[in-house]
Amino acid sequence: MELMVFLKGNLLALVLLTPDDTSTMQGYMNDHEVTQFLGRDALPMYAHQEKAWLESLPKEGHLVLGIWHRSDEKLIGSCGLHGIDYLNQLAELGILIGDKDYWNGGCGTEAVQLLCAHGFNWLNLRHITLRVLGNNPRGVRCYERCGFVRTGVIPGHVLKAGQWHDEIHMLLTKETLTLTRSSEMETKIAHMAENSR
Repeated sequence: MELMVFLKGNLLALVLLTPDDTSTMQGYMNDHEVTQFLGRDALPMYAHQEKAWLESLPKEGHLVLGIWHRSDEKLIGSCGLHGIDYLNQLAELGILIGDKDYWNGGCGTEAVQLLCAHGFNWLNLRHITLRVLGNNPRGVRCYERCGFVRTGVIPGHVLKAGQWHDEIHMLLTKETLTLTRSSEMETKIAHMAENSR
């Protein structure tokens, strides 16, 4: 099936997911090194479950996209805005870099920037929130680089591998969104903002 690009950055494109991506995404969702940072992994993800989720897209109130590495031509994860509330202009961010070869390479930061800029400039959101586990300092640093600020913490809230972890709550606004210093990225985001006016 032809790749459908929705948003394009420097390293990445955010693309439409299809049932053809079932095997790749199922593999990521069953990798405990990956899901240790998510609110799930106690139960396996079966192929029919992942396929049913992908077949249900688009879902009302959710914008879910695949994270495609442009030069390597590879699906490395997914990201989304969930619980989109158009009245109060709110949404919650979720992201998964499932291919561990692409950790610490700036892919998470670029995906968050692209998706959140779209949320502010095209979906007219005011606030984008997220929840991140305290066992994920790399994720916290990524979100802070993008402009998220901590708004609270629930101590010992999520059980992972026999240990209770804090759940950190964070908030991003259009004013605090921090873009990469890449001129190409800044030009694209500025163009998105200009076209949304």
